[in-house]
Amino acid sequence: MSKKHIQPNAQDLMIQAMNNQQTWFKSLFSDHPKGRNRPEKATAERYLLHSGHLL
Repeated sequence: MSKKHIQPNAQDLMIQAMNNQQTWFKSLFSDHPKGRNRPEKATAERYLLHSGHLL
């Protein structure tokens, strides 16, 4: 068996990471009162500004 089969598919990992990120941002910026005032929100906004994602 080659090493290729042991390593996870990069595309699968990217899709999984994007899905995780979407879920995280949805919970972070949701209309739920607990979701809006979480301390991570500032970190997420800083991340968006620095990375240029979703702008």
